Amino acid sequence: CLAMAQSYSGPESVDCDTLTGNWYVGNTGSKKILRRTPQGVLQEFLSGFSSGPYGIEVVGDRIYACDGNKIKGFSLADGSPVFSITTNASFLNGITHDANGVLYASDFSGKKIYKVNPANATWNVFVAQTTSTPNGILYDHSQNRLVCVTWGANAKILGIALADSSVSILKTTTLSNIDGVARDGS
Repeated sequence: CLAMAQSYSGPESVDCDTLTGNWYVGNTGSKKILRRTPQGVLQEFLSGFSSGPYGIEVVGDRIYACDGNKIKGFSLADGSPVFSITTNASFLNGITHDANGVLYASDFSGKKIYKVNPANATWNVFVAQTTSTPNGILYDHSQNRLVCVTWGANAKILGIALADSSVSILKTTTLSNIDGVARDGS
């Protein structure tokens, strides 16, 4: 049920399906995920979120979204639900995945990082205390780590080792409230 004439209302997170060229936008104002086609057509893709959707992440033929303390997964082909798990997080915000399809999500209010395995529907607290408020997060394959940006004055950029979940400060910035992080071509 795709509707035309959609508009952005509180866009929070964006990810691209590189196979189709479609962009997906977490539209928190309408509690929907919108799809923008390569031709620039903006369509409703998913609706019915209770909180957000905040972080969204395309993984293969699925899209995952943070919805309060839940991570929900949907088929990119038709939007049908394919996964849902409830954690004990306060507010899941950013989400990324590693080379094995394991998801990592930042708990903005709880200052934690959650690890979710969609293959066996399990989750655990991966980092029990980030000290700074975690927000955007990304998987850095070359360093086998997560990179997480934080909220607050002099926001920090954190490195989180996948081998042992240890947290290090990669950089303390002069910025406030860093919301997201992405890898560029370099």
